[in-house]
Amino acid sequence: KGQGVPQDYATARLWFQKAAVQGNAEAQSILGGLYDEGLGVTQDYVMARQWWEQSATQGNASAQVNLGVLYLNGQGVMQDDATARLWFEKAAAQGDAMAQYNLGLLYTKGQGVPQDYAAARQWLEKAVAQGNAEAQSTLGVLYLNGQGVPQDDATAWLWFEKAAAQSYAMGQHNLGVLYTEGRGLPQDYAKARQLYEQAAAQGIAASQYNLGLLHYHGQSVSQDHVMAQQWFQRASAQGNPDAQADIGMLHFHGQGVPQDYVK
Repeated sequence: KGQGVPQDYATARLWFQKAAVQGNAEAQSILGGLYDEGLGVTQDYVMARQWWEQSATQGNASAQVNLGVLYLNGQGVMQDDATARLWFEKAAAQGDAMAQYNLGLLYTKGQGVPQDYAAARQWLEKAVAQGNAEAQSTLGVLYLNGQGVPQDDATAWLWFEKAAAQSYAMGQHNLGVLYTEGRGLPQDYAKARQLYEQAAAQGIAASQYNLGLLHYHGQSVSQDHVMAQQWFQRASAQGNPDAQADIGMLHFHGQGVPQDYVK
């Protein structure tokens, strides 16, 4: 952390390793994190897994969650939703909010478990009780879609707002969508734009695309096809298919770009 000394991940790793090889679970967990993120070492998911396994088997909840994420994403291990779930359950039983959120996500998507929105809601509610922003946004989606709960735009708005207040990008995006569509609250393109800008700055492609739409249609801003094209390009670079299609339409009609049927 650079407290009392210059920040130096390489030196930190050496000290954590000294403690980790002696079986210190917290040091093992932190060392796994350094290998996971490539801080002071070359990024190495296999090494991250090895250190997290040692820590997790000693009951370290953070290591259990992180190990679950590796199995969920297939990083340093074969992808395995069921094993991810087992590690999340161990951490969730200790009250870890991220583990509770991840279990809620698995039940929402039916990954490693049968899809069960009611079970998803129960796990997400445990996580939101601890203020977890990711869970707040995901719980909002359940209320928005009426999955495992009665459909309720106003309650969805409350959860999105809580997540957005913590600067969680998807919470900001989802709240922006409600303001765009006027669901659960009055339609307000200016507020939607502010929220999309916050989420877009964090790399949310859907927000970048929606900003392009606001500029294209002149909603809360002056109509500007050049700005629309720029936002579409950012979203397109992340593979957003709607943005890619709309860039094609801009070139087809010569809006904000020279008309070009080939492009």
